[in-house]
Amino acid sequence: VGRGKPLNRGRRREGVRITDVCPAVLGLMGLEIPGDVDGRVPHGMFREEFLQAEPIRWGLADPPKRQELANETGGEEEREVMERLRSLGYLE
Repeated sequence: VGRGKPLNRGRRREGVRITDVCPAVLGLMGLEIPGDVDGRVPHGMFREEFLQAEPIRWGLADPPKRQELANETGGEEEREVMERLRSLGYLE
């Protein structure tokens, strides 16, 4: 559901997923969409005039930084999350 000048009116979007919300909102704000973000900007969502003024910009995926962060924490955060899930009964 969306409303405003940048959006095409009266068009139903088929196949839009919840993961498409983040890239669509970033695109609407004129911000670069990180390359590793899930989802896509639904085709035909934005008016041509808007796209000419504010083209959708995708950045590059940067998985090495994610891996570096995981290495820095030494997996401690993951262990804490797993322990919490066990204590709540989600894991055995």
